[in-house]
Amino acid sequence: MNLFYDIEVYPFDAFVVFKDIDKNSKLFHDKNGFEGLAEFIKGHTLIGYNNYFYDDHILAKMLQGWSAAQLKELNDLIIGGNRPKAYNYPFKSLDTFQQIDVAMPGLKKIEGNMGKMILESSVPFDLPRPMKRDEYKEAVAYCAYDVDMT
Repeated sequence: MNLFYDIEVYPFDAFVVFKDIDKNSKLFHDKNGFEGLAEFIKGHTLIGYNNYFYDDHILAKMLQGWSAAQLKELNDLIIGGNRPKAYNYPFKSLDTFQQIDVAMPGLKKIEGNMGKMILESSVPFDLPRPMKRDEYKEAVAYCAYDVDMT
């Protein structure tokens, strides 16, 4: 079975949202060391947008139980252009970004071209403190929307 996914990383919070084709969702976060994540994805093909560049690297470290702070360091390296070397991750994934033309548009541009709402989160990715409950809910909703658009 295929699972669509997206990851968000903040200095004190990190999580991944999965959805199946019927949009049934599952959330894993760093607060419990991503407990159950490995079992949940076992045997599934994971589908993301630009996940070969970003999400697959982060997910591999989530599976190792990395903290939000450790994941944020890796996040910043990747965003800064220092992508880790790919290796054989313990999961199979497909990247829908690979099916897009050479203009390499971001997901938000594709959403606009499809006439969809372009949803952004007001929660800054460099938030210098743990998220408040309402910020966390907003960030998870933002992540889940990106999974839907993927």
